Amino acid sequence: MRRRSLALLLLALGGCGPEENVSPPLPLGKLPPTLTRRVHGRTLEEWLAHAQAPEAALRAEAPWALVELSSDPAVLLPLLEDLVSDPSPDVRYAALVALGRIQAEIGALLDAALLEALTSPERGLAVAAAAALLERGERSAPALARAVTGGSVEQAREATRLLGEMGPLALAAAPALAHALDSAPIAVRLNAARALETLGAAALPALGEALSAARGEGAVVLLELIRAQGRGALVVLGSLLDTLDSPEPGTVRLAEEALVAIGSPALERLEALAGSQGGPASAAARVAARIREALPR
Repeated sequence: MRRRSLALLLLALGGCGPEENVSPPLPLGKLPPTLTRRVHGRTLEEWLAHAQAPEAALRAEAPWALVELSSDPAVLLPLLEDLVSDPSPDVRYAALVALGRIQAEIGALLDAALLEALTSPERGLAVAAAAALLERGERSAPALARAVTGGSVEQAREATRLLGEMGPLALAAAPALAHALDSAPIAVRLNAARALETLGAAALPALGEALSAARGEGAVVLLELIRAQGRGALVVLGSLLDTLDSPEPGTVRLAEEALVAIGSPALERLEALAGSQGGPASAAARVAARIREALPR
């Protein structure tokens, strides 16, 4: 029979059914009050035994207690690898939430388990996985980046959403987010753009790298994000100059606007390009003229 504390938690989250994907935050920062005395009343060895007990209710209590009593990944991770695939959804839920409290590398298997649970049809498991990934912060960014580029559409959509919520902690995923703008489904692209916007100037190197291969709407969004950084976009000046040679007139126009936003620091390179015989010479000359016009007399 499910223990009272876990039953109340799952009830608060709406259980593990196909309900609306909205729920209150999970209590990742501390143990439920009803478990506190029991954690300190049993040894680590006793809780390790409970993690392998035949009763699902005992196995479901164990992850919370083990993370409270031990920070040694060598003790915790092998057990959590078993518990995240437990037949009981209550046990899987508890293991996922416990993972959020581990601020250390958890390995490819557990990273994959979090990403798989992120799109679980059992609502409680999906919410627990999302909360754990957010709680782990920048340690989650590489796994979420892999979901953006190589996961299912549903995983990519959820991964980009979480990366947007992580703010600066998502920086390691910036290249994956930037490349997603070019070919991913619309929901993924929208989430990726929001996430990159929250990263601001820190994402510029990734935006400039992705711009070289982007076309159509992907290039448009990248250029809008770059232009928003104004003079700070000087770090991707080379990518913007290359974009002046694009066969897409709309892309060239946006690249010109981004160069104008950089202003005088771009003049020397623009005028050198304007004096060449290359295709983008006329566009470079136009931009250089606009920047010079705006300079103080």
